[in-house]
Amino acid sequence: MALEIFQTSNFQVQYELTDYSQAELLLLRPRAQVLLGGCEPDYATMCGWFGITVGDGLGPANRVVITLTKNVRGASNTGFSTNNPQMSVNPNLGGSDDSVLGLFVDEMSEILMSFKGNWDPLNSGGEGLSRVAGELLHPNSAPNTKDNNVNAWLASDPTTDPTSAKADSVFRKDWVSANFTGGDLRAGGSVAGDQDSYSFGCAMLFIYYLKDQLGFTMDEIVQNGTGTLDGTYRSLTKTNRGGFSPFRRLIDFNFPTTNSPSLTDNPFPLPLLHTGTPLAQNEDGNGDFLAGDFDGDNIADMFFIKRKNTGTNTIEIHVLSGESNFQKFILQTGTALPQSEDQNGDFLLADFDHDGIPDLFFIKRRNTGTNQIEVHILSGKSKYQQFLVRAGTSLAQTEDLNGDFAIADFDRDGVPDLFFIKRRNTGANSIEVHVLTGKSNYQQFVVHTGTPLTQGEDRNGDFLVADFDRDGIPDLYFIKRRNTSTNQIEIHVLSGQSSYQQFAIHTPTVLAQSEDVNGSFQAADFDSDGRADLFFIKRRNTGTNSIEVHVLAVPV
Repeated sequence: MALEIFQTSNFQVQYELTDYSQAELLLLRPRAQVLLGGCEPDYATMCGWFGITVGDGLGPANRVVITLTKNVRGASNTGFSTNNPQMSVNPNLGGSDDSVLGLFVDEMSEILMSFKGNWDPLNSGGEGLSRVAGELLHPNSAPNTKDNNVNAWLASDPTTDPTSAKADSVFRKDWVSANFTGGDLRAGGSVAGDQDSYSFGCAMLFIYYLKDQLGFTMDEIVQNGTGTLDGTYRSLTKTNRGGFSPFRRLIDFNFPTTNSPSLTDNPFPLPLLHTGTPLAQNEDGNGDFLAGDFDGDNIADMFFIKRKNTGTNTIEIHVLSGESNFQKFILQTGTALPQSEDQNGDFLLADFDHDGIPDLFFIKRRNTGTNQIEVHILSGKSKYQQFLVRAGTSLAQTEDLNGDFAIADFDRDGVPDLFFIKRRNTGANSIEVHVLTGKSNYQQFVVHTGTPLTQGEDRNGDFLVADFDRDGIPDLYFIKRRNTSTNQIEIHVLSGQSSYQQFAIHTPTVLAQSEDVNGSFQAADFDSDGRADLFFIKRRNTGTNSIEVHVLAVPV
C-alpha cells in the first residue's frame, strides 16, 4: 500500500495512491486539503450541537481516520471507537468541494451520535439528523430540485412503490412517533433502518420544522434527542402532546396532495393557515373575535361574540373549530347576557373554574352598579348560561377610557388574573401594566409597573397577553399596526419574567401595514407547540367575501 496521509488534532485524511490515476490525483490532492481544512471547524460546530467538548473521546491518540475512496457510494462510518473511528468518503472528483464536506458532516454527526448515545444513527431519526447536519453546514450540498431527500415521504404514495419498505404502509406515515429500524421491501429483499427514503425524509422535514417553524436551535434539538423525534418535540415544547399531528396538519395545508412536492429539503417556515370561514363579511360590524380551545383538542378555536343584530336578543357565541380550519361550527348559542350589554364592555376568554373549557369574561366598563370596573364570568361548561363570578374590582369605572383589558394567569396559581394595560393618563408616561389576581376575585393587585413602551405608542397598536417564551409567565405583545419602521405590522414582546421591562423579540410580520384597517388580532396556540401564534382576523376587504383567519407563527 502507498498511503498519502494528512493530519489535524482530531482527524487523519488519507487515500491509497495506487487507486487513482495521475489525472485523478491532480483533483484528489486539493480535495483532500479542502477536507482537511474543513473537518475541524465543522467538528467544533457539531460538538456545540451535541454539548460535547471539542476533542472529548478523540485527540491525537484517537483520530478519526477518513479514507477517500472510490469504492464507497457516498460515505460510511463504523461509529465511535477508542481505536481510531473509521470513515470512508467518496471524493466525488467530478463534483463540488461542498458535496464532500457535506458527506463528512453526515458521517461525523453519526459518530457523535454513537459517542453521545441520545440518537441512533442506524434508524430513520438518526439518518434524518445526519442529513440535516450536512445541509446546514454546507448548504450547497443540499439538493434544490424536486429530486431531493424529502419528496418521497412528502409527495409519493409508498403503497404504489415496489421499492418502498412494507412498513411504509400509508401516505405520509407517522415516522415521528416511531423510527424505522429496517425491514422488508415490497419487491423483495430488505432495507436498513437508515436507508429508507420515506422514513428519513419525514425525519428531515420534522427536524427542519423544529428548527425553522418552531424556532428551536440545533443545540436544543440535538441535546434533547430521545428515543423518537416525538420525544424530542415533547421535551422542547414542554408539553405532553404529540408532535406529529400539528406537523402533519401544517404539511397538509401547504402541500395538500400527493402531487405537491417541495423544491428544497427545508420548506420552512410555512404559513399556518390562510382561509375564509362560514361567517359572512357583513358580520364584521356585529361583534368581536376571540381565540381559545373550546373542544379540548389543543387547537385554538375561533369565538365570534355576536353583540348586535342577534336572533336571541342576547349576546351570542358562535365557535368555529380550529381542527376543521375554521369551517365547522361546534357551538352556536345565546348567553345569559342581554344584547343591551353590548355598549357596556368587552369580552375575554380564560378557564376560570379549571374544567378545561374556556369561560367568557365580560369586563363591564360602563353603567356598572358598583361604580367600579366589573368582572362577570359565564361558565363554558354551562354553554355560557350560568355565571361563575359577578364582582366589582379595585379599578374605578373612570379608568374605562384609559386602557384595555386582557386575561392570563400571571402568578401561576391556576386562576386567570386580570391585566389592565393602561395606555393613557399614566403616572409613568409609559404604557403601564396593572394585574388584579383572580384568587382575590379581582380585588388585589399583584403588579403595578411602567414599561419601556412610551405612552405615545398608545395610538399605534394593540396589546395582547400570552406566553411567548414558554416559561409559564404571560408576556405582553404589542402589535404595532401604525407608524412602523418596516412598513409591516410588527410584533414587540415584553417578557413577563422581567416584569415587562425587557423585550423578548422585535420583529416585523408578513402583514403589510396597510392591513391595519382590515381586521383585529388575537394570540393563541394553533399549532400545539406551547407558544402563542398570531391570529389576524380579516374582517374587511377580504378576497373571499367572508371573515378570514390568517394564522402566523410568531418567529424567534
